[in-house]
Amino acid sequence: MTAARDRLRLPAAARLRSDADFRRALDEGLRVSDAVLTLWVVQRAAGDAALRDGDAALRDADAALRDTARARDPSSNPQRRDPPAGGAAGAPAEAGGAPAEAGAAPAEAAGAPAAPPCTRIGIRTGRRLGNSPQRSRVRRVIREAFRLSRPELPKGLDVVCAPRARTVVTLAACRAALESLLARAARRLTS
Repeated sequence: MTAARDRLRLPAAARLRSDADFRRALDEGLRVSDAVLTLWVVQRAAGDAALRDGDAALRDADAALRDTARARDPSSNPQRRDPPAGGAAGAPAEAGGAPAEAGAAPAEAAGAPAAPPCTRIGIRTGRRLGNSPQRSRVRRVIREAFRLSRPELPKGLDVVCAPRARTVVTLAACRAALESLLARAARRLTS
């Protein structure tokens, strides 16, 4: 039950958690807005060790989710398939059917370029949006829109998101606003 619930959560590594990260985005970030949201977007520094650790944790969480999905689906589990030609039962095979070497390094450590850091989001909701349950609902909707849109969003950004006052924040509107505003901000940041 917890694995299914964790799979649907936005990982902690994809959220802005420190006050310094929020301040940096608000002070140095590019401001873009539409009728639904206002975003402050700043490019993440690639050399920061804390950022690399958070991205590694996010990749590990994604890999763990894929592994649990494979464990549930016997057709996708390589341990339960017939062994490939030339390979021993249960031994992973490389391309061409030869068994993998025991000390072989993963492709990431073998000189492949490092993945860009993930985009992180922080959400600001003030009292003008309503009482506490209303503000919490708005935060949940924005978090869900971000979680669903993560594959299409530009990588390596820190984003602070604030909903516009007196607007109804729906999942579809929020998702469309996030995608269009982040694409616009990424174009302006790279030019």
